[in-house]
Amino acid sequence: MHKPIPFYAEAGTSGCPHGTDGDHPRHAPGGEIWICLDTPAGDGCDTHTDDYGYGVLWADCLDGAES
Repeated sequence: MHKPIPFYAEAGTSGCPHGTDGDHPRHAPGGEIWICLDTPAGDGCDTHTDDYGYGVLWADCLDGAES
């Protein structure tokens, strides 16, 4: 089913409270980067990606807006 999923900010960025420690228990692999599970960045599309392979924001997903 087409639905929004949470997107998280990259670990070690300004919103991450844990710094750049990749081994932190609240950091997880997010494709090619590590993400911080304590820094939600909004909802994304669980089905579509952009031309670069990144997830599409839910608000930008035309299929998601209709479902």
